[in-house]
Amino acid sequence: MPAKKKKDKKESKFAYKKKTAWEIFTKDQIKKAYSFSEEYKKFLNGAKTEREAIEIINDVAKKSKKKIILNRNKEAAIIVPGKKSVREGLRIIISHVDSPRLDLK
Repeated sequence: MPAKKKKDKKESKFAYKKKTAWEIFTKDQIKKAYSFSEEYKKFLNGAKTEREAIEIINDVAKKSKKKIILNRNKEAAIIVPGKKSVREGLRIIISHVDSPRLDLK
């Protein structure tokens, strides 16, 4: 087995070192990440079907004073009015609620 080559000081100075989020985030950012994940777990536990998910989404939208349009309690469109005219452009973000779950791969 060949001996390991010693790293040159310049090589280690300029080499890319991978860091995890836990190494980069501040304590406040880590706290916010945990808070977000706890809320997301509550959502996943309460939204076993698309209708339950839409019901929760509707409640959250109402609390945050966003405009929401429901279609047969199976589809929802949340509207966040911008500060500029629609003529200047708009942003559309689309997502669907099929069967709410978290797929980890």
